[in-house]
Amino acid sequence: MFKFTPSEEKNEFLGFLVDQECYSIGIENVQEIITVPSITRIPNSPRYVEGALNLRGKVVKIVNMRKRLELPFKHYDGNTRIIILNAKNTTVGILVDQILEVFKIDKDEKVELPKLFRNESKIGYADKIIKNGEKIFINFDFNKISVES
Repeated sequence: MFKFTPSEEKNEFLGFLVDQECYSIGIENVQEIITVPSITRIPNSPRYVEGALNLRGKVVKIVNMRKRLELPFKHYDGNTRIIILNAKNTTVGILVDQILEVFKIDKDEKVELPKLFRNESKIGYADKIIKNGEKIFINFDFNKISVES
């Protein structure tokens, strides 16, 4: 288990993979990263909700990002992790293929999502594109993940 202590710096991000694509989320929303424990299925929940788990006495909904992004099925492996996100008294876990890195960027490295994509419902979860070195990350908007999930 990894725990993060958010700094006042808002330009820190956690990078991760889903289906070999790079995604990120602001580190201020990351509570911790855990290996995949036993997840309890929730009947009649949306297809992308993997279920719920008991995290130190708190029930946390788990969203499978592969299903949420309508990507092909993949069994969990040794790299699969759950990122526990927390903001404004909302806690949700997202199941990802692999954790990449925590990185900081300069303000000029962040690019707002092009207008062409902003109104696309299929990619409404994204709020910006970030270039870090040679990698391009699609950054998730926590509010859209937690509200829609």
